[in-house]
Amino acid sequence: MTTNCIKFTSADFETAKGVGSISTLTFDLDITVEPVSSANPMAPTHRVLGRSPRGKLVECGGIWKKQNKETGADYYT
Repeated sequence: MTTNCIKFTSADFETAKGVGSISTLTFDLDITVEPVSSANPMAPTHRVLGRSPRGKLVECGGIWKKQNKETGADYYT
């Protein structure tokens, strides 16, 4: 089981940065989230970054904007 929690700096999600964590029974990682600017509609809206054991920022994931096929509502995954 994984616990993911991100707190964003503003209500304007598209441009907001964030901080949070990704936790399992075997690791607990502090993360930062930065918005991505891209003309590619398939690109993520945000990069998820963690720190290596030596303290270097490493990209470990992303957040994508999707649209619910039934309702048309936007959501992020």
